[in-house]
Amino acid sequence: MSDDDGGNRAAERRRSNAFSISAAAPSLRVARLDQLFAAIGAEAVPELLARLTEDLAEVDRRLAAALPRPPARPPGPDWAEIRAQAHVLIALTGTVGADGLRRGAERLHAAACARDGAAIRRIAPGIRRQLAALPGLLRAAAAGCPA
Repeated sequence: MSDDDGGNRAAERRRSNAFSISAAAPSLRVARLDQLFAAIGAEAVPELLARLTEDLAEVDRRLAAALPRPPARPPGPDWAEIRAQAHVLIALTGTVGADGLRRGAERLHAAACARDGAAIRRIAPGIRRQLAALPGLLRAAAAGCPA
């Protein structure tokens, strides 16, 4: 067996354990989502999705307001708010199994702690795109889950 064969099998396992609507969208660990939906019961899934959608929209709104403006344009970034919203996003994405977005939020948090505006400007646009896509992805995954 070549190293390439092992890498291909590992990639297939990752793909089979994730659900994604596009490369620019977050991926979900469907097994994690199934566990969550089973734990709360099918009747509570719509309410959970509504609350998650509201929470994710609030994170995006607050994050957008806190991010650095174009170079040298006041006000500067609100580091405490970026850290706070990254922390909320880490929790929300961890709960639903959006591991890639969670890792991005962890990088955003680290950049805010370091007050690294360049890193924030690199990381934030992708996070915001994935944030916008996540509610639809959760609804699509819920429609296919046997909760």
